Amino acid sequence: MTISAMMTVCVLYLPQAALASQNNNFEKMGREALEVVRRDHAIAGRPGAYYEDQNKRAIAFTWGNSMLLLAYAKAAQIDAATYAEPLDHLIKNLDRYWVEHSGIGGYDHLPHPRGDIERYYDDNAWVAMGLIDAYEAVGKEGYLERAKKTIEFSLSGINRKEGGIWWREDPKQSMNTCSVAPTAFACLRFYEATGRRAYLEAAKALMAWLDEHLQDSDGLYMDSITPRGRINRTKWTYNTGMPLQNYVKLYQLTGVERYLDKANTIAAAAEKHWVDPDTGAVQCEAMFVWTLLEGWVALSEATGRPHWKDVSQKAATYLYEHVRDPNGRYPKRWDRPADGELTEWNLLYPASNARAFWILAAAGRQPEKTL
Repeated sequence: MTISAMMTVCVLYLPQAALASQNNNFEKMGREALEVVRRDHAIAGRPGAYYEDQNKRAIAFTWGNSMLLLAYAKAAQIDAATYAEPLDHLIKNLDRYWVEHSGIGGYDHLPHPRGDIERYYDDNAWVAMGLIDAYEAVGKEGYLERAKKTIEFSLSGINRKEGGIWWREDPKQSMNTCSVAPTAFACLRFYEATGRRAYLEAAKALMAWLDEHLQDSDGLYMDSITPRGRINRTKWTYNTGMPLQNYVKLYQLTGVERYLDKANTIAAAAEKHWVDPDTGAVQCEAMFVWTLLEGWVALSEATGRPHWKDVSQKAATYLYEHVRDPNGRYPKRWDRPADGELTEWNLLYPASNARAFWILAAAGRQPEKTL
């Protein structure tokens, strides 16, 4: 082989080697974040049960458990030998949160038995998403069947008069983006796994309602709307990240270009609104940001454009290198470096961050589409 040919080979293979190294770095970050969860939150003698925060008195709410489920499921897709067992323990422990009430089963926000019932449609949508990921990771049909029942609960929260999905079962005060978009995405994932077209159509209808009622003129999505039409205009990253994921997935499932156009518009609006141009940090909170990163990564993989993956990698690297405290713990926000050792923490933060890291670790393991 000539020197010129050898140089050509090096040029061709170096980017792949660099990509593999970068993926391994994010995998390392993901493993470390899950180890922090085990160290700080696991309840001794109760596999799959976790404490909510540093006080180690209150058991974790469904929301924190759902973020951990999503993290373990994505980790198990890469390393089932390590993560299939804690994933299964978590899913089995969540059975304690499942309650039949008013003719339908769903996850309560705390385990039973207890005196009252407080079920949230968004909590259940997150769990359904995690269960479908878990099914894809380890192939247990029971996970997919529970996902179906969980989606049925979230869909039971549709406001039959005004449309949208209520935030919680009772009291019914607002229809929230955080209920509508994750439920739509869970429907798309279930359709992807089963081919049952009714779930695809349900997702389309939910996103059409969301675009009409809660997408702002800047392309981002607002928080909620009451039956009287009063809008909470707060913008969190997850209220835009999940619509972004929906439109990428709709494009992948249908090939309809307008869905991809929609995704590109949302992605650009989100970058403009939340990304610090100097540091690359996403200026929002951990339990919300991961959805946006996942949407950006999905868009890169759907289009072959590396920009969105680059934005995501830079934000996650900033989080790991500048925001993480000396003990490996994470504060609530992605853009504010820890001032010494944290004294307060919550399951939501390392669990959500672990999901983000594992998404980035998985990115690039499959070749991107070239347009």
